[in-house]
Amino acid sequence: MADAPDDVNPDDEAPEADGGGDKQREPFDEARAREALNKKNREAQQLRERLKELEPLAQKARELEEAGKSDLEKLSGERDSFRDRASSAEQRLSRLDVALEAAPEGISVTLLRQVAKRISGGTAEEMQADAEELFALLAPASAPDRPADVVPGRPKERLRGGSDPEDEPDEMDPAKLAAKIRSARN
Repeated sequence: MADAPDDVNPDDEAPEADGGGDKQREPFDEARAREALNKKNREAQQLRERLKELEPLAQKARELEEAGKSDLEKLSGERDSFRDRASSAEQRLSRLDVALEAAPEGISVTLLRQVAKRISGGTAEEMQADAEELFALLAPASAPDRPADVVPGRPKERLRGGSDPEDEPDEMDPAKLAAKIRSARN
């Protein structure tokens, strides 16, 4: 019965012999069902074997995908870092340019850098106004009562010595000096 054609419909009536058509039909249907089940089992086994062959390749593809993602994430992180650094450098450069334009003559480089750090504003005009204001606070126009060469800051101290070097004792022997001090007390 293994050579039974596939195009046979089980609903077709089998030839009846001795009036027992159902008894002849049951073995035929059972054999076809067993044959179909065996065929499905063979196909499933072949698919399982093929899947076992492909599993290492699928695992390698997953690993490569993970490695590719991490490289992509690293590169995008580096790109963002470079963008931030470039933006920061552009801002510093524009503040320094504005400070150079607004600086009065004769200003020190250190003071110029300090002013450039503190300039704020979103547009070039706002930064220019802020730089001029900062320089006006730091280097006000010379006052009439102060000479132009005097820079405001900490006042100079006028120090005086505590003793006169001319008053040094003649005798340097400690025992004689101690005796002299004792006699001066009495």
